[in-house]
Amino acid sequence: MDLLNLAVDTRVIRPGAQVRTVFEACVHNNVSALPYMDAQGVITGKLSIRHIMKHAIPDHVVRMAHVLGDNIDAVNIPPVAVEGLLARPVEEFLLEPVIVSRHTRVIKALAMMEYHNTSYLFVVDEGKYEGIVTRMSIAWRMLETSEAHKPI
Repeated sequence: MDLLNLAVDTRVIRPGAQVRTVFEACVHNNVSALPYMDAQGVITGKLSIRHIMKHAIPDHVVRMAHVLGDNIDAVNIPPVAVEGLLARPVEEFLLEPVIVSRHTRVIKALAMMEYHNTSYLFVVDEGKYEGIVTRMSIAWRMLETSEAHKPI
């Protein structure tokens, strides 16, 4: 199966963008990451909501999360911190992308997700970004094809 049939078409994030742009596009497309395209038009990074949000949580709160109560009033993310995070340049949060071609088999795509501990892959075909494939899009297709008894 052509991975383009499973890919969600999203925008790419370009140099100079702010975190707010990443959050807006991810929420709009219901995906947890977006590709970063350099000035030459090459996908050179990824921007993950999970990775960015980790910067909003103090390290000591993460270390003590298992013993903190549900109503810890002393530890809130102040609005000024939220606005500050959303205004930061995306380049501060770049991670290495995991890229596949449209011809990659679904089984290999799932294996690559496991290997790279991720739930998504970027599909690039002949140097052109085509979309993001997620575990959810694969699960949806598995359900859809099982009802029709078609192999994926």
